[in-house]
Amino acid sequence: MTKVGVRQLKNQLSRYLARVRKGEVLAVTQRGREVAILSPVPTATVPKELAEMVTAGLAEWRGGKPAGATRPAKVQGRRISSLIIEDRR
Repeated sequence: MTKVGVRQLKNQLSRYLARVRKGEVLAVTQRGREVAILSPVPTATVPKELAEMVTAGLAEWRGGKPAGATRPAKVQGRRISSLIIEDRR
């Protein structure tokens, strides 16, 4: 683990952030004592099943949170609210 002083980190922040982005972990020191650790953000792993579905063309995913259905599903039968009201009587 590379050690870097606060002043040097401040003066060359972009350079050190580029190193962290590449996977390096930095220990930030102040007056010779470690005060912080800079490490890359963990990357989200894609579940194996989802990756297989995307590869097979069965699903489409751009890495974001699912937006949900564009149109609601058709429901057959009685409404839940009427069943609940009936059950309370």
